Amino acid sequence: MKKWLKDYDKIFLVDPGEKSWNLLSEMLRCVNCGDRHGRVLFLSTQDGLKGVQRISAEEYQSLWKLYHMYECSDRFKVLTDSRMYGSLLNYVDTGLLTMEEAAEALLR
Repeated sequence: MKKWLKDYDKIFLVDPGEKSWNLLSEMLRCVNCGDRHGRVLFLSTQDGLKGVQRISAEEYQSLWKLYHMYECSDRFKVLTDSRMYGSLLNYVDTGLLTMEEAAEALLR
């Protein structure tokens, strides 16, 4: 994690849920359209999208625990479909934000 935080401006741990992957796809599109978002790393246990680094389930769980220990960091974020916590995906579901607006907000 230390190396990633040194090498990247933002790190996203991506849950394999459908909505998270839709948001991730939009975020990848935004990142690939220009360099204004800095260096961004996306981590997931799933394959399927270019630009996402695959990690093991054990690594995912370790990073999930680290996230909860260091929630105050704005550089390490989790994308999840979980309804346990409020998220930008709730705004997308209710129509207050488009997927593109949510992606741009997370990348800022």
